[in-house]
Amino acid sequence: MNLARLQHVIGLLLVVLTIATYCLADANLALFILAVPGAIAAWFLTALPLGRPLPRIGINILLLAILVYSLQRMLTTGFNVSNVCEIITLTLLVKIMDRRSQRDLGQIVSIAAFLGIGTILTSNAFAVGLLLVLCLVLLIAATLLHQCALPTANPESVVPAHAPAGVGAGRHLRRLVLSVAASGMVISIVIFLLMPRRLGAGIFGQWGNPAVGQVTGFSDEVQLGTPGFITPSATAVLDLQVFNPDGDSLGAEGIVYYLRGAVLDEYDAGRWTRSQPRSERQIQRTRLDRNSSMMVLRTESNRWNIEQHFTIRNSGTSRTHAFSLWRPLSIQSFQSSHVIASLDDGMLLFENDGGKFSYIVRSRDADSPRTAALRGSPGIATPIEAPNLHPQRFVELGSQILTDAGLDPDPATRPPEQIARAAEAVARYFDDGFQYTLEAELVPPHRDPTEWFLFDHKAGHCEYYASAMAILCRAVGINARVITGYVDTEFNQPTSHYIVRQSNAHAWVEVEYADGAWKTYDPTPSADFQRVHDPSRSLFAQARRLFDAAEFAWIRTVVSFNSDTQQSLLRSAFNMNWHPEQAMEDFTLKLRRQEPRDLIQAVASGIIVLAVGFLVAFLAWRYRQSIIRRLVQFTTDLWLRLSPRADTQIIYLRLLSELRRRGMPKPPGVPLLTHVRAIAPRFAPEEAVAAERLAIALYHARFSQRAGLAAPQAMSDLRVLRRAR
Repeated sequence: MNLARLQHVIGLLLVVLTIATYCLADANLALFILAVPGAIAAWFLTALPLGRPLPRIGINILLLAILVYSLQRMLTTGFNVSNVCEIITLTLLVKIMDRRSQRDLGQIVSIAAFLGIGTILTSNAFAVGLLLVLCLVLLIAATLLHQCALPTANPESVVPAHAPAGVGAGRHLRRLVLSVAASGMVISIVIFLLMPRRLGAGIFGQWGNPAVGQVTGFSDEVQLGTPGFITPSATAVLDLQVFNPDGDSLGAEGIVYYLRGAVLDEYDAGRWTRSQPRSERQIQRTRLDRNSSMMVLRTESNRWNIEQHFTIRNSGTSRTHAFSLWRPLSIQSFQSSHVIASLDDGMLLFENDGGKFSYIVRSRDADSPRTAALRGSPGIATPIEAPNLHPQRFVELGSQILTDAGLDPDPATRPPEQIARAAEAVARYFDDGFQYTLEAELVPPHRDPTEWFLFDHKAGHCEYYASAMAILCRAVGINARVITGYVDTEFNQPTSHYIVRQSNAHAWVEVEYADGAWKTYDPTPSADFQRVHDPSRSLFAQARRLFDAAEFAWIRTVVSFNSDTQQSLLRSAFNMNWHPEQAMEDFTLKLRRQEPRDLIQAVASGIIVLAVGFLVAFLAWRYRQSIIRRLVQFTTDLWLRLSPRADTQIIYLRLLSELRRRGMPKPPGVPLLTHVRAIAPRFAPEEAVAAERLAIALYHARFSQRAGLAAPQAMSDLRVLRRAR
């Protein structure tokens, strides 16, 4: 085994895998295309004896360029983890081109370790975690190989530079790497389970809550008329569980929920935006943290009928839309954040540090007919006016649609109970004669995008359909608004939750059918909606759902592991009513009160616990082979003693093992009894009798009708041989 060659191979694998893991965590495809092939090429081109390292002047120039680039990035985009990791990656590439001494290889391993830490601060995704485990194993192997090679790099060392590794070096190295990795994982799990959850919260700012996925494909505005092609993405952006008041899951395959994000009610030249609130009293601002109770948004909050548990995998670093069903009545957050709620249209906003964000919303998705009647009739909407828009064309088309449906087109005489039917008729008008496409063409000059879509082009995506329906409803006196958000159609049966992806971003319409009561309508043709949003049934899609189920379990059990889960685990698993956070707060309070005795006791207790732990770990590692051998031997002896008849094969193997340990192994082809009698002079008298008796018993068990040996006598003979040794 060539340790020098293995060290270079492990180092290259560590560099490539660490860079690839970070690029996956940050979704930085450009850096991946640049860095991974660049690292491989630089490694081979600068490796001796065929390659040549870059001159020192070239290394210094590249490092200076990285310094200038880092300053420019920090001045333009700020000091964030992505910028730092990019700089570390570029530095790693430059270091690969440098000399390849043991000192340089050690620096490469150290830089790769820092990049791994940056990856942890970037993403909590399940796939990233799996790759980081592989990076950890390679990091341990590279570190051990570096330590083994250091003596050969010392000029005064008596160890030759290319000393042979010895017999079994590779096997011992693998065992050592796996043992260290397993021990580190066990220690990390124990610390993760017992450490107070909020210890150090806020120290890293927005770095302290890394994301699980990537940024969402949701937009809080609609801008029509921009040419281009919408590329659907399968990146998961949020997870949703839906429950009724009894705690039963309401999710199932085929059930679709519309998750409201932005509420848009103003239109101008193809652009839908949100109008200013009519009164500041309609805006409620509250700060929530994980200990806060439900924030009540409506007085009828006790009439909710559907509870939604959201986990946004990567929220923004400023204001973020909180998605929910209509109408949200109360909200609860699991992280500290400011909530901005519009009581008029039910739009919710969060202000937090970004990253993974979890919250609960309770809603009432529909009013009963009696409640709607008590609300009274809604006001009559006026047609929308905008540049290049001809409202009369919309009025004529809307009136024709309602007349064909047998409804009164005049808003002044139309009964309120016909509003819902009228909105449904307008929504279904788009089922025939229109084509759904993700490709947006350039709108002709001086034409309104919605009017061009509705009367001429008749091809577009969901935003065109929603815009056309909203303007048509307004034209016939029905108050309507455009909603952007997500539709959740992909239900994961094993975990009973919905997975919402970037491709599930959608736009639809809400219509006011009673005073303050709104109903959802989707003008997108149902066949096109299913084609775009229904989950695929392919083998790859099914495999992806299994991975999504594992990632959801990872998010729920690891990423979202909080103090409540920690206390519940300690109570159920160890019957411990211990609160780590409360203990830490009490300890901090004692430090503030400056009680020396308590401080000394805590420090002494910690030192004793650490010393005992290290002593136990050292003894277990030092005598691991003996402990494992004795444990196996004890388990086998216990099994033989408990069984009425000893297992013939186990006794036979035990006897052969004992003979080998005494330096008298049985040669192949020689009968056992013949061998035992041949070596009898080398035994003590009682040992020779025990060995011959045991061999004869094995012969009888093998060639007679008995099922096995007599366990007490066989174990007694083995103990005689073992005691003598």
